[in-house]
Amino acid sequence: MTDEFLSEFKSLKTFVILFGSLFVLAMILNIIQPVFQIFLMLFMGILVSVLLSGLGFLVKSRINVSYRTGVTIVILALFVLSLLGGWFMGRQAIKEFSEMIKKLPKAEQTIQDELNKHEWGKSLLHLSSERDKILSLRGGMLKNLTGLFSETIGQAVSVAIILVIGIYMALNPTLYLKGAIKLFPMEKRDRARDTLSSIGRALRLWLVGRFITMLGVGLLTGIGFFIAGMPNTLSLALLAGLLSFVPFLGPIAAAVPAILVAVFHNVYLLIPVGIIFVVVHVFEGYLVTPLIQQRTVDLPPVVLIMAQILVGLFLGISGILIATPLTLTVIVIIQKVYIEDFLGDSVKVLGEST
Repeated sequence: MTDEFLSEFKSLKTFVILFGSLFVLAMILNIIQPVFQIFLMLFMGILVSVLLSGLGFLVKSRINVSYRTGVTIVILALFVLSLLGGWFMGRQAIKEFSEMIKKLPKAEQTIQDELNKHEWGKSLLHLSSERDKILSLRGGMLKNLTGLFSETIGQAVSVAIILVIGIYMALNPTLYLKGAIKLFPMEKRDRARDTLSSIGRALRLWLVGRFITMLGVGLLTGIGFFIAGMPNTLSLALLAGLLSFVPFLGPIAAAVPAILVAVFHNVYLLIPVGIIFVVVHVFEGYLVTPLIQQRTVDLPPVVLIMAQILVGLFLGISGILIATPLTLTVIVIIQKVYIEDFLGDSVKVLGEST
């Protein structure tokens, strides 16, 4: 009896220790999460600076001006293009977005009515007591979708801070690079400079590739929707292009509002909408992206998907946006610091062979 009691006591003690450890870990993560949010904004600012720096060097090499002048020209050009885009397309896009959001609840009810006409639809609705969650309706995907727009508006200040960080870092990258390098021991500073340079090169090439992909997806989707007679063509095409910034998960998210709008406007539009999304993303995934990756960087799909899920669970939607460049940064550090320096092996570092 004594041995059994001691065994059960040790098992209970082990369980309590394990549960307590997990509880403490959860509390620590909850406490430090705001720190990660600050890191998130800083990393987004770095991405903006990498983009502006790359464009600034391009302008510098083309018209023979100083680097800072080149970056200034880029910033002013992007600002003017934003104003022109807002003037010519902004009002129409905002109008279409507003109409689309108003249509989504009606599309939700239409889906329920259509399912209730069929036995298999009724069975689907009764698979769970929380039928709204099954169809991603009130409190589900629809709520998350509309919440995405309201959250985007609510984070305008954060976006402004990110842009300011990116502009300041792009105008004087040497200042911040020197400050980061001084954090390393004297004998490691050259290697740190080389690693940071490799990270910047890889991020720059990845950004170029993603923006080309976004432009292609947006244009092809818009043309397809226009030919099919889809309402809200401009807003849906813009959304498809913007969300394609996030590989794999972005196109899935872009398909949801298009499907709901099609259901509300004309259920038969689901056929061309489905064909357009499949054709565009097969074309993008099997032709455009591989060609771009030959000139930029190529990341394993499974690694990207897992990174998006893990970072998204911890940091939310904003985390999903930076999951890929963050993963790219971590991979370059592993390649340079662990594989090359610690293991002494050679490796093809992302972006260096381009």
